Order: sequence, then C-alpha cells, then structure tokens
Amino acid sequence: SGRGKGIVVYTGMDTEIGKIATSLKDVTGDTKTPLQRRLDYLAYILFGCSLILAIVVFAANRFKVNTDIVLYAVALAIAMIPEGLVAVVTLTMAVGVKSMAKQKAIVRRIAALEALGSVTNICSDKTGTLTQASM
Repeated sequence: SGRGKGIVVYTGMDTEIGKIATSLKDVTGDTKTPLQRRLDYLAYILFGCSLILAIVVFAANRFKVNTDIVLYAVALAIAMIPEGLVAVVTLTMAVGVKSMAKQKAIVRRIAALEALGSVTNICSDKTGTLTQASM
C-alpha cells in the first residue's frame, strides 16, 4: 500500500520484452546451430580425407589410370561417408525431446534443442522467465 510515480520511456516493441519478441520473430532458417556447424565441418574433413585417400590409391598405382583403379578410388571415397550419421543424430535428438517432455519441458523446434546443448548459463528473473542474457 503506497503511491508511486513512473516515467514511461518506451512502449510496445521498443521495450525490452518487445526487443526479445522481435529477436525471436526475426530468426530465419539461415542461422545454423552449433551442431549443424560441427557436422558441416566434419563433412569438409571427411571430403578432404577421401580426396587424399583417392590420391594415395592413384599414387600407389604410379598414376596409371585404368577402370579398376578409378572404381577402387571412388569406392574408397564413398566408404568414408558415414551413412548412419544422419539417423544417429535424428534418433539422439528425438530421445532428447522425449526426455525433456517427461520433465514437462516444451520444445517447439528441434533447432532450439540443438542450441540448448551448447548453453552454459541460463539467466532468469524471479518468476522463472528466461531473459536475453542481460540482467
């Protein structure tokens, strides 16, 4: 019980809550999560390794190119790519969403769960509302 005066500085989307809403709305599909960046990096590493191994195959045959050697080099390069990687990542994410759902957490997008894996600190106010890393 008391009185107080306040000065309104910002309203609507110019407030801190409005800034958070704008940042959530502006998220596009072009931003990559840390997991996607790591998988892209792994793809480049595997591609480089497959090229090096193909060159080693040709060098072992003294760069005499015939059909059998080309077939062997291509087969070796294709064998470098893990076929089950996509399935393993998808199943791991699904298990993560399921375990979070058991704890009554709602995940709207899998990308949010991927980004959550690299979180070190979570800022929240006294009501438990997540803030935008500024207190």
